[in-house]
Amino acid sequence: MIKVENLTKIYKSKKKEKCVALNNVSFSLADSGFVFIIGKSGSGKTTLLSILGGLDNITSGNIVVNGNSFADFKNKDYVNYRNSMIGYIFQDFHLIDDLTILENIKISLDLQNINNDSLIIEALKNVDLVGYENRFPKELSGGEKQRIAIARALVKNPRIILADEPTGNLDTKTTAQILSLLKELSKDRLVLIVSHNLSDARTYADRIIELSSGKIINDYIRNKDFSEEVVLNESELIIPLYKKISFEESKMINDELIKGKIKKFTQSDEAFIKNNVVEYESNYNKKIENKHFSFKNILSLAIRFLKKDLIRLILYSFVVACLVVILGLSQLIVNFDSSKLLEEELNSINQNSVSLNKSNLVDGITDVNKNCIINVEKDDIANFYDAGYEGNIYELVNVTLDYGNVYSLSHNHTINQFTISDLFYNGTRGTLITTENYVINTFGELHYLCLADKIEAGGIYITDYSADAMIYYLPNYFKSYEDLMGDIKCQQRNIYGYINGVIYIGYKEKYSDIREKLTDINLTKDDILELTSTEEYRTYYDDIMQNLSISYTFNNNFKSDFIELNSKTWCPLGNSFFQYDGKRYNISGYAENALTRSNHGLNDNEIVMNYKDYNKVFDTNYSSETISSFIPHEVVFNYCYYYDMNQSEIVKSFKVKIVAIDSGASCYMADNIFKEVMACNNFTSALFFDDISNVSLIFDVGDELGYTPNSIVALSLATMTKAVNVFSDFFNIIFIGLCICSLIILVNYGVKLIKERTYEIGIIKALGARNIDLTFIFGFQIVLAAILIIVMYILGSILFIDFSNEVLIRSLLELAPNNFIMDIDVLFINWDYLFQNSILVIFIVFISFIIPNIRLRNLKPTNIIKAKE
Repeated sequence: MIKVENLTKIYKSKKKEKCVALNNVSFSLADSGFVFIIGKSGSGKTTLLSILGGLDNITSGNIVVNGNSFADFKNKDYVNYRNSMIGYIFQDFHLIDDLTILENIKISLDLQNINNDSLIIEALKNVDLVGYENRFPKELSGGEKQRIAIARALVKNPRIILADEPTGNLDTKTTAQILSLLKELSKDRLVLIVSHNLSDARTYADRIIELSSGKIINDYIRNKDFSEEVVLNESELIIPLYKKISFEESKMINDELIKGKIKKFTQSDEAFIKNNVVEYESNYNKKIENKHFSFKNILSLAIRFLKKDLIRLILYSFVVACLVVILGLSQLIVNFDSSKLLEEELNSINQNSVSLNKSNLVDGITDVNKNCIINVEKDDIANFYDAGYEGNIYELVNVTLDYGNVYSLSHNHTINQFTISDLFYNGTRGTLITTENYVINTFGELHYLCLADKIEAGGIYITDYSADAMIYYLPNYFKSYEDLMGDIKCQQRNIYGYINGVIYIGYKEKYSDIREKLTDINLTKDDILELTSTEEYRTYYDDIMQNLSISYTFNNNFKSDFIELNSKTWCPLGNSFFQYDGKRYNISGYAENALTRSNHGLNDNEIVMNYKDYNKVFDTNYSSETISSFIPHEVVFNYCYYYDMNQSEIVKSFKVKIVAIDSGASCYMADNIFKEVMACNNFTSALFFDDISNVSLIFDVGDELGYTPNSIVALSLATMTKAVNVFSDFFNIIFIGLCICSLIILVNYGVKLIKERTYEIGIIKALGARNIDLTFIFGFQIVLAAILIIVMYILGSILFIDFSNEVLIRSLLELAPNNFIMDIDVLFINWDYLFQNSILVIFIVFISFIIPNIRLRNLKPTNIIKAKE
């Protein structure tokens, strides 16, 4: 039994104008019977039916159905009510075009968790459409569609059937068939029809409720004592109102008219009488059942809806996956770990240390072609530690052995050259003040092939590579490693120093292949160019520059001890100058220690100059015949570094006395001054770092301070990482942009999916589906899209990482000289990023669906199903 109490429904237009659809309506309905609600358009018929069906809400008043009060209903109660008690027949069919007839009807059973196709066949039999199971709605006529809609309502055997003008689109024959069926069903359930056809109501209704302007103006029930027969009472023919005259009755009337017996026609209107029943008794009073889709049914329905959208889903997923692949690659560049790459590449060539050489700067940019080495500033080492470097820093001093084909200096100011023809560097590159542990970590062991009889604090240790180079360049002086031990004085190359021992490196065995290739007599210039571009050659060359061609000392006081021990008799004057009589006189060349010349026993601070140099410096005209007339005088001697062409920094100033001029060396100095100049020449020219775990920091700080990596590999890597870091800002913008684009595309897809399926969603919701069911049914496509995107993204990232590296290297080659770019992988598959981006995709997909789904949940079924109308 349905009891309607003071029911009012008010709609508000977009202009916030009120429209009263139902105005304080009250009535009750029995558990069974065929009830017609009639009235003109706009009288409130459909609104009343929608509210009774739980498709629309109430403004005020209440409805009680079989003891269940709408006033106590929550959203889930309305859902269960529509599902378990109501069979709704829509005026415009509201079939789902993508589903077959069987699938359309089956939804009602799925909501009841009933799996019985025979019930569907029985429902189709009732509407005379057996055999239509596998057709689609678009293949049916309007009347056939309406009968399918009726079958869908009947299949679950509801207690209440609500029909909104179900015969409005049917022919006369089909109308009679459907109404007769509903009339038969009304014997044991309530059938409520909204109709504008009064004739049908008079013919089939048990009760007629007439509405006008939202109010009940008439309520009639069928008169059980009323006869539907045509009666001839004496000469009066009585015909019931809306009576459809049969053939037999028509013949009888004709016969009586011919006989002249009918004198009067009367139309009887007592088929319906006013309904005075206030409330009906109910045989049903039970709680509404809680039934809903099973997961299997949800999945099955979701897959059916997916068929139509599958191609679009794949295309959307592919486009978004491409964006996410680019997003992921951008992320790799944005989060590019230069230290890790540098460390891995250096470890791959067994280079566990790096060295930086202080070099000239031109307009603030390191000029790697300058051959001058520069002294390390006092605060430079502290700057590395302040920046966060945690390892040890070792100083390379410019104490060298020069034995190649250039004029040599023990305090070297040039970066010597490595020639392919003889495979040997033409001198040592300096002496590293370090520890035995450093040597062990670098070479794997500390093994001496030869040691001097006496180990001097100012002496050095050379590698077997340097020892072989000395023997190679100076075979007349050195035949074996033993010849190299101790004090070295080789006038042919002006080599001076003290060698404590030869360290075994095993370079011949380690680099046998590349050395063999380099000594091939058939090599052309092109072959040499190609060979020197290989990683094998670069590794060999780097080891020479970094480790093999330098000498070692384990004495922290090496600089001062070297000066005391050194027996060298000369040193360069650099870009020094004299100050005399208020004027400045430049001087260059070299100085000798006067102690080595028996004819020049000088006192402290005294010097003797070559007369030709003296003439150039002081603009005089002394000759070999007039040098004896030279008058001694005091000057200020200012020492500047060799590379200080502008004499911008005076390293040391001395007050000296030029006591004589002669035809000897450029300048003879007293022992005390000579050692001072020697000390100025003896400086740190490079720094070695034994911790490469944060090598990027080393290169960054070094770049700011004007340092250049000594290693081709390191220089190449530093150039690459610097270029990639330049790219990172640009790709950071791309990363953010792609995130936004992916979000927009997916949200658009989710919104479009829900918008396009609003009609179907409204139908299923009206039939009794829960919001959560609809979320799963139509969210399945979104979930599948997320899975496809993630799979495509991961596969795309793996497949295109090599291509991306190739493109990146090609781009870097345009920004840097070829010899400073290595063909290595800058980008790597990062599984953490793949996981994070997959989570991001899931999040974006979730947002893309939840936004339109929130809106959907708040829409009433009666509004949703009007979307197509």
